[in-house]
Amino acid sequence: MAQATLNQILNQLDMLEPEELEQLTQAIDKRLSQQKKAKSVQQVADLIPANQDCPIWSPYDAFEAAEIMLSVLQDAKKQDHA
Repeated sequence: MAQATLNQILNQLDMLEPEELEQLTQAIDKRLSQQKKAKSVQQVADLIPANQDCPIWSPYDAFEAAEIMLSVLQDAKKQDHA
């Protein structure tokens, strides 16, 4: 933003009443929140390819991992009781 434009905005702010400044602050906060949300949504959309399936890991198919974990737990119990 050009310095001259910024100075004009600051001069106009000096003429506002406290209630008007509060309304302006709320409007700016709302606008920033909307922009951040839109950017976040776009970033997520950029990560997921359009019209393509994305693999999702599920613990329901993790039989091998479960067997390994049970084996480790059983070994640990044996060592605790030895």
